[in-house]
Amino acid sequence: MQHNNRIALWLIVMGLVGGFQPGAQAQSPEKLVFALHVTISPSWFDPAEAPAQITPFGILYALHDAVVRPLPGERMAPALAASWTESSDGRVYEFKLRQGLRFHNGEPCTAEDVQYSFARYKGAGAKELQAKVAQVEVVDPLTVRFHLRDPWPDFMTFYGTTATAAGIVVPKKYMEQVGVDGFQKAPVGLGPYKFVSYTPGGDLVLEAYEGYWRKVPNIKRLIIKSVPEGTTRLAMLKTGEADIVFALEGQVAEAVQRDPNFTLVYTLHASSLWLEFPEQWDPKSVWADKRVRLAVNYALDRQAINEAACLGFCPPAGVIVPRVMEYALPAEPLPYNLQKAKQLLAEAGYPNGFDAGELTPIPPFFTVGEAVLNSLQAIGIRARMRTMERAAFLSAWREKKLRGLFVVGVGTSGNAATRAGELICSQGAFASGGYPDIDTMCQQQAVERDRTRREALLHRIQQLTIERVMFAPIIDFRALVGLGPRIAEHALDTVPLHAFPEWEDIRLKGKPVGVASQPPVLAAPVPPPSAVKAPVAVAAVADASSDASPLVVLAGVVTPQRLQRKVSGYRNVPDIIGFSVQSTPQKTLQELATAGQLSTRLLSVTTVAELQNAGQSAGINIKVVSAPGRGFHSIVVTPRVLSGTAAQALSKVFRQMPNPLALQQAQR
Repeated sequence: MQHNNRIALWLIVMGLVGGFQPGAQAQSPEKLVFALHVTISPSWFDPAEAPAQITPFGILYALHDAVVRPLPGERMAPALAASWTESSDGRVYEFKLRQGLRFHNGEPCTAEDVQYSFARYKGAGAKELQAKVAQVEVVDPLTVRFHLRDPWPDFMTFYGTTATAAGIVVPKKYMEQVGVDGFQKAPVGLGPYKFVSYTPGGDLVLEAYEGYWRKVPNIKRLIIKSVPEGTTRLAMLKTGEADIVFALEGQVAEAVQRDPNFTLVYTLHASSLWLEFPEQWDPKSVWADKRVRLAVNYALDRQAINEAACLGFCPPAGVIVPRVMEYALPAEPLPYNLQKAKQLLAEAGYPNGFDAGELTPIPPFFTVGEAVLNSLQAIGIRARMRTMERAAFLSAWREKKLRGLFVVGVGTSGNAATRAGELICSQGAFASGGYPDIDTMCQQQAVERDRTRREALLHRIQQLTIERVMFAPIIDFRALVGLGPRIAEHALDTVPLHAFPEWEDIRLKGKPVGVASQPPVLAAPVPPPSAVKAPVAVAAVADASSDASPLVVLAGVVTPQRLQRKVSGYRNVPDIIGFSVQSTPQKTLQELATAGQLSTRLLSVTTVAELQNAGQSAGINIKVVSAPGRGFHSIVVTPRVLSGTAAQALSKVFRQMPNPLALQQAQR
């Protein structure tokens, strides 16, 4: 069996790497190697046909940039655009591009390139965008105006997040010269890194672009390697051949966690895994019986799958929209109940189970696929696992060619509406079928500008997927990432709901921080220049904070351990721009975990109120910024000098928030 073969391979690799010393194949201080969990496709160099997946954005945002996109601390921020406005009737959006933007080949970026890039986009969400955008007008070289046919509350969600790649800008002149094939062989963009070379099935070599608008990347050369086999990624980390290895599972992740020379971190992005029943609309299929689909839901031991694949960091899911997304329905997963599952099968006429044919998991999540297979076999449903290459799987899914059962995963951002449009509503590019009443609600919510009514519609859509057992939700996925000893800043937790690092912000130990070309987008106002002291004051805290910049920004989702480390070093830092951390008002995470909404691995005793009280006692204003439609809020410390007393007061609170990885290590 493939499962046994993989375990055997893991044991072999562990035996091989056991004698290696970390960093045995030391990398150049000017180079970083990132081992990716899937094979890179040249189609990912061109945003025009980006699928409803997050992985291509790891490549796209290295090479390219968008008019508006997620940036550190911001789910949606001006990027190539310096600003944008929306008309009062919600029908016109105008974007002002930054001055001096140039593509990697030296050509200037203009509004005409924005117009051209949008017109050629054919990827996820393209049908919706084309139907609702009447015209894209070039007002002047730096101004572009989008005219909508009707008010559309989700225009910016579709255009300005990873829900689609429609906002990514490519050079019109160069594209017309070389064509699509030529562009995929030698892409030119506006991102932090320039294309150097690509070996099919192997390495993508990139070089820092010194003209990037935000900042010059800290690392000169970035190599992204295609390494689908997890044990190979582990071996690369152990030998020093790779600095960051992405999407580790099960025993491979445990091997990193146990080794004191390496660090295991997890991402909090908008990703989930679930089981699809594509034949449920075929009256002749066994899957047309809701009781059979419900039996599968009861048979899934989601917590066991979580432990096996994610070491307990992927909370069991009750609906296919991740809980971190706007308008997500707070839904409890069905309890694990084999007796109930077998009873439902017997009532449906299958007391001894049946042969379900093939089960195909989306690569590389074969551990999850095997766990689902075991759950099915426990109630008599017999299936054989089929493996496919990722590109072939995604094509077959979009073309509705996958039959039997298959496990899918989606990690693009957006909100519940973007997920419903692609995956639940019958016209969605990746929907296997649908229902007329759900389709009607999909259309209603798309034009509803009242947030309360819109949320009610989206919650009802998600509730109906549960009542009709359209899917078998499994887990909200958290990618486990292994870090080598050279990493000083991995930049994985800076962009909200994004799985990959902000590439230009990754920093190796002993290397200086890159200087921003433009003022960064901040959660709090920048202190006046007169308040900024000379960088010499920072040298005294370099060991404590591992940050060589006098203005420190911790944005997005920050682990308590990292936050404590940063804050403890602030006592000698003259100024703070601000930092934010995810939390939940009124309830402790422990209460939520008890209610089944969070994994017990993520226990915390700290609430927003406790943080605010600690700040007040130290003379610091902690502001809570609400994110409508979500359970999480952003906590921002406003800029001011922190005294030693203040740093100690905050550190005392943060010490009550144990790093879940460290907690799990202590429990072993």
